[in-house]
Amino acid sequence: MKRTQQLIICLIMINSNIFNIDFSRLIQWNVATSLRTTVRMKWLTVLIKPVESIYLHFLDWRYEQLYVMSHNSQVVYLRKVLNDKFDPSDRRIQIVNVEVYEPVWYYDSAENKPVYHYDTVDESPVYYYDPEDFSENNFDFLVLIPNALKPATPAETEEFERKVRVIVDYYKLYSKNYNIKWID
Repeated sequence: MKRTQQLIICLIMINSNIFNIDFSRLIQWNVATSLRTTVRMKWLTVLIKPVESIYLHFLDWRYEQLYVMSHNSQVVYLRKVLNDKFDPSDRRIQIVNVEVYEPVWYYDSAENKPVYHYDTVDESPVYYYDPEDFSENNFDFLVLIPNALKPATPAETEEFERKVRVIVDYYKLYSKNYNIKWID
């Protein structure tokens, strides 16, 4: 976020009183004392109700935008946003950085080719690493969601994961890859 944007946010949050409008007082202040009859004041109150409704929608939108602007791609904020949206009471959704492992290769020094190790009993290859650690989909972080939040049907689960992806995609850095994993 640019420095000017941060200053604007601070000014808006500090001077939030500029958005507090009392419409009944506004009517009283703008009507001359000699014209303040009960019927006229009630009529003006009814006329200003649609403006007041739009004003309340504006306040809701403003609070949403302040919430969005106060969060970024840092793990703490991203986890907070996900927990606020999907698990506000228990806050069990976690974000974990993935460690990148480099495979260890065993080479014959003379031929400079890989050496294969086989089990003597069934002649199957012996792996010295977990193949999932070196999958082609290298992720920078994992979003760990507890199974207690998992919906009942596969369609609902897919919709839930889509909603999580929308939020994570909005806040994450463009160069980062992630995966959603269900945990116990």
